[in-house]
Amino acid sequence: MLTLAANDERLADPALLAVLLHAHTRPASELGDVSVTAVALSLYRSRPNIGAPPFFIAPPEAVAAPGGAASPEATRAALRRLLASGVARPLLAQRR
Repeated sequence: MLTLAANDERLADPALLAVLLHAHTRPASELGDVSVTAVALSLYRSRPNIGAPPFFIAPPEAVAAPGGAASPEATRAALRRLLASGVARPLLAQRR
């Protein structure tokens, strides 16, 4: 894993592929008795002169947990599906 900062010179590297993971949890108190954690990701590749628009955007995954926090197994499964559909499959398709 690579940690980047604003204006980091490594962001200009044309070989850089950044995977951004976005997560948001709505606690059970806001939704009745079910908490929901949503995870999404986007890939960015550096492009000189035009910024870095999203390379791929995968559909988000949601994990619902009646009465509290989602189980680690359910969260890991959602992340696996997200990484497979949003990172692995698109990158493998480009290699063909």
